[in-house]
Amino acid sequence: MSLKRKERGLSIAMTLIILTILVVIVFAIAARGIYGLRASTLEKRDRILFYAAEAGMQEALLNYKRNSSDWSSGIPLKEIWRNGSEIARCQVSVTNNQQALQGAASLTAPDGTIVPPGLCYFLSTGSFANYPITKKVGVMVKYSFLGTFNYALAAGDKISFNASSKIYGNIKSNNTINFEAACEVISVKGQGNVFCSKDINVNAKLEMETSQFCRARADITGASKILNATVVAYDTSADTLPFSCEAATTMADSTGIESMPNPDISKLLASATLVEHTETTWDKELNLDSKVHYFPNGVTFGNKSSYKGTGSIVTGNGTNMVFERSLGDSKSYYPVNLVALGNWDALTKKYSGGNISFTGGSHCFVNGLVFAHGSITTNSTFAVQGTVIAYSGMVSTSSQADFIFYPIPVFCPGFEAWSIGPGTERVDIISWQRK
Repeated sequence: MSLKRKERGLSIAMTLIILTILVVIVFAIAARGIYGLRASTLEKRDRILFYAAEAGMQEALLNYKRNSSDWSSGIPLKEIWRNGSEIARCQVSVTNNQQALQGAASLTAPDGTIVPPGLCYFLSTGSFANYPITKKVGVMVKYSFLGTFNYALAAGDKISFNASSKIYGNIKSNNTINFEAACEVISVKGQGNVFCSKDINVNAKLEMETSQFCRARADITGASKILNATVVAYDTSADTLPFSCEAATTMADSTGIESMPNPDISKLLASATLVEHTETTWDKELNLDSKVHYFPNGVTFGNKSSYKGTGSIVTGNGTNMVFERSLGDSKSYYPVNLVALGNWDALTKKYSGGNISFTGGSHCFVNGLVFAHGSITTNSTFAVQGTVIAYSGMVSTSSQADFIFYPIPVFCPGFEAWSIGPGTERVDIISWQRK
């Protein structure tokens, strides 16, 4: 082989090597550019999803702070951002364990987060409609609340516990309080005392804590059966002054004495969500649909009745509300307000009528306000997470009862002056995490 051929062959080989190196460099630069573009696109999408998740979280927390009627339902899947074919959405789930009390179990959120008793966990998920990626924001909160009326149970007449009961919060009566069976009063947010404007009769063990008080303006019989609490008979403090029950619709009457909550009936009946019913017997499904269902002639919910949605049930004109069928169950407290309106007698300065009763074997498991201008009586299990008020009448339980204090909700028309609403509450953020 001649020298020229050898040189030509070597030149071709070098050229091929150089071309190969250049191709590799070009591909590397292109791949790096493509990877960088892809990473930039993914980073942009991640940011968009976090923005979507946090937008949903802010809306959910605002509903929570306002104590809106449907806050515990979270936020359904909704569009937050759109750019051409790219659509970012958010969805918020709520794991509500804030009303769980001492000794209750923790709950597990959809993302595996453990939610201890007394806390609430919001999980907001940002997602694209056309890309299989999601980003999450998890927030653990604690609601520090005290409403304008801080009693789990209050009555203008006597209160009688005729079966074992637990009361989480304050109790107060303008008449006597009778403990005929073993009961327990448990402190919630520092509220867990027994106040009475007349006598307290304790005929069975009454368990309390050393930080709690049992005060009566008159005598306390069976005081030795009250465990741990500070017991004060013939008390002269403001705690045992009787409620003012003179139809005031604001937080204090002209004398400055604490007023029993009383609805502004004109506002209640003028509610934009009011639905009036002429039936006096109800044996079908009642779809509450976040409305006020008004029965001016009273109503009996028969054995074939059922309930759907959340809202309020109101009876008027001194008529009664009777339940022959259970409302809610021990695993699912039903979110509803029950309000029975009486007739005001200016001469006696009392309301007549307006009673609520659970008859036969009908149970009551309600999350909300239970208010009667008259009396509230039960023959079976009675459990309320909220506030129970018998304005002029008595409260009498014949079976196991649980009264769990929670402020009067802002979404109950007519009770706005007594509600916990914007500006009267505080939400403590325990943790805020991007996932």
